Amino acid sequence: APSHKEPSVEMIYPPAGLVGFDEGVDQLYGQGELRWDSRGTASWWESRARHAVGTYADGFAGYVHGRGDASNFWRYGFDLQQYIRIAPGPRVLELRLYGEGVTGSLDEVPFSELPHLGGDFLRGYTYDRFRDRIAAFATLQYYWDISPYADLSLFVDAGRVYRSLDDLTLDHLRVGFGPGVAVHGDKFLFETYVGSS
Repeated sequence: APSHKEPSVEMIYPPAGLVGFDEGVDQLYGQGELRWDSRGTASWWESRARHAVGTYADGFAGYVHGRGDASNFWRYGFDLQQYIRIAPGPRVLELRLYGEGVTGSLDEVPFSELPHLGGDFLRGYTYDRFRDRIAAFATLQYYWDISPYADLSLFVDAGRVYRSLDDLTLDHLRVGFGPGVAVHGDKFLFETYVGSS
């Protein structure tokens, strides 16, 4: 439906070129995933709500079967995270790489199914601000405790979207940065960030 916020989608994208914009699409999706997770705490005395050491590695691939006139395509991606404890507290450095892609062309993949950046991935930008066939993202975040129940953090995110694997480059990266706070007990409660770009 037409947007009630400015600028409307019709001013940014030609609606005739957006798959499923007028008539919608029906799809079936199946996905396989392989994951390794060794994240944890470095000490029994430190909060279990914050990872302080370890590695997280996740790879996935899934097939999207379009029903009716909708196209078929593959979705694939990875998520790599490394936590480095640099002092008691804990004081932790988080490194993360994330990538996602689809095999279908822009005239086959519904706009809402394209990999995207902005918001959770690429803080400092509007949610889902950037979309294309491939999205790549990296973050560097430093956490330190201010009490047994709260952490502060500083982050820098960088990433962009690409039309194809041949276009992958570090040129014209979008960068977001800012502070954050997390509140927790033995389990995570919530966190919030203020991002700029």
